[in-house]
Amino acid sequence: MSFAIIHMQKIKTGGIKGIENHNERLKESKTNPDIDSEKSHLNKDLHEVDNDKSYYNRVKDRIKELNLPKAVRKDAVTMCGFVCTSDKEYFDKLPQAEKEGFFKESYEFLKNRYGEKNVVASTVHFDEKTPHLHCYVVPVTEDGRLSAKDVFTRAELQKLQTDYPKYMNEKGFDLERGLSSDGKRKHLDTQELKIQTKQQEIEKLKSELERTYNKLQNEKEALRGTRTTLYELEHLDIKNSLIGSKITLSEDDFNKIMDMAKKGVHNSRELDDLKREVNWLKENNESYKQVTNKNSDTLSELRKENTKLRNGLKDLKEQGKAMYETLKKHDLVPEAQDTLKNMREAEKASEKLLKKTPSKGWDIER
Repeated sequence: MSFAIIHMQKIKTGGIKGIENHNERLKESKTNPDIDSEKSHLNKDLHEVDNDKSYYNRVKDRIKELNLPKAVRKDAVTMCGFVCTSDKEYFDKLPQAEKEGFFKESYEFLKNRYGEKNVVASTVHFDEKTPHLHCYVVPVTEDGRLSAKDVFTRAELQKLQTDYPKYMNEKGFDLERGLSSDGKRKHLDTQELKIQTKQQEIEKLKSELERTYNKLQNEKEALRGTRTTLYELEHLDIKNSLIGSKITLSEDDFNKIMDMAKKGVHNSRELDDLKREVNWLKENNESYKQVTNKNSDTLSELRKENTKLRNGLKDLKEQGKAMYETLKKHDLVPEAQDTLKNMREAEKASEKLLKKTPSKGWDIER
């Protein structure tokens, strides 16, 4: 069975523009090879708005409605993004109308859970290998505060992993609860989510291959039993009858022949099934190899992207230091300190992501 996959990512104000560029396909992506621009016209916006405001302005307007007593900190989380999906094999079996229904229900689930007024945008991407929904909300508490920490507590995130598949099953989509690591759900970025989805597809395929292998082993044992029966048949005590061309044999030998005949019919059918299973095994083994190779390519792209990001952050850090010296001369140290603080946080996030990316491809038992 396929899994219902949902994950959440916290986004600060500085990252909103980049999210909008990706979600709305405003710029050609140079880091995501999965996007097929010829299919981008299939993407759908599920959250309708009456204006053409940017994500940043939609977030800003929603926060303004809260009438907060203090100004929002520059490093505060002002938007949270969700990705809802399942594995590619699951969607390949669904007609387009049911795919759209899947994402419409996912959007309804999030909208009702976190408030329609807090939704900034919700878009379905059909132009990538596995279709998925992006939904972005402003994290507003029940008492009207802006606080991602209080809205998305650990308990809430764990409950989300249970409630989402339950809701989707009630709507007619047969899905299991998504996998988590050591019982704790990790909140991943889009690239890591793609790798996790591929891992789940591989695990599912491995289980199917193991079941087929066990069935083949059982058939092998059955054939061994048939060979034993054939040997016994060749050594039956057969005697010619005194009348005509008939032969006589003991009751035990007669029963052996009848059992052999029954097994012959059974084994003939089993042999046909066995041939079909072998062909299926060969086809899926090739698919398994292709999925494994694609994962290795994805990891290679991630490592290159992270290296590029680290180099870019080093340059920004040097520019920030130069900016700090200039601003210091004009008594603008607090602003310069905020700039360097944001850069250090970005650098730490990059280092963390790089550590989570394996240096080599996965070793998968075949």
